[in-house]
Amino acid sequence: MNILIVSPEPSDRDKLQNLLRDFQRDDVHLFQYFHPLKAIDNLDEIAPDYIFWSVTDFPLHWKTCIPICRETPELEHVGMILYSGQQIESKEQDKAAALAVIAIIQQGLDGPETPDVLTEILPRRISEAPATGLDLPYTGPGGEPAAASLPGEYRPSQDEPITLLMTHPLSLKLLKARVLELSPDYLCLSGLGENDLKNLPSGCIFKGCRLKIRDYRITLDLRLGETGTQTEMLIQEPGGEYLQVLHQLLHVPA
Repeated sequence: MNILIVSPEPSDRDKLQNLLRDFQRDDVHLFQYFHPLKAIDNLDEIAPDYIFWSVTDFPLHWKTCIPICRETPELEHVGMILYSGQQIESKEQDKAAALAVIAIIQQGLDGPETPDVLTEILPRRISEAPATGLDLPYTGPGGEPAAASLPGEYRPSQDEPITLLMTHPLSLKLLKARVLELSPDYLCLSGLGENDLKNLPSGCIFKGCRLKIRDYRITLDLRLGETGTQTEMLIQEPGGEYLQVLHQLLHVPA
């Protein structure tokens, strides 16, 4: 379950993270954008199931965001939640209802009503898996090939960009990189700025990174490896979904 929060306040992400711990789900991945236009521009990359939108800070852009989601097949299931630390005007609530906003939180993310609101809406919505664009093989009871059985690495062509989104573990800035090489154990990246990984020690963990391969989106936990003109990210646990896609890309017979 992917959740996007649009707010200029890093503390809002922490508040929501604390609330989500009560759900005891290990498939929740939380992303934050500090600027609404960047959030809208990257909706297809994040593929959120829910968007928490601070109407105190950004009172207008959510009205643009919702129609974009509704008109995009991969995003039409997205649930929009508006939140504010103050009363939202009735005419704005009417607009929200007309645009099928699923909840309005008027006492902030740390308000007493918020846990009940989340309990009401989150378990009821199940996002549909996106079309993969790949013919994934079924190779055994676990549904995935063994990592050791995958020969070599896959290097996408310029015409087949594979991208990675990850959240900086300290600043919470969303980073985007191009994947130059994929293997069962690591990714090789380009496109990160000079200061994007500055002062981060080797071995630093990036949780909930989003790998986009065609129309398929895969969540990985990565560990920072060697850096330079290219960046090496070591895969903590590749998981069956990632190995299946890599299996197909390498044209290994099932």
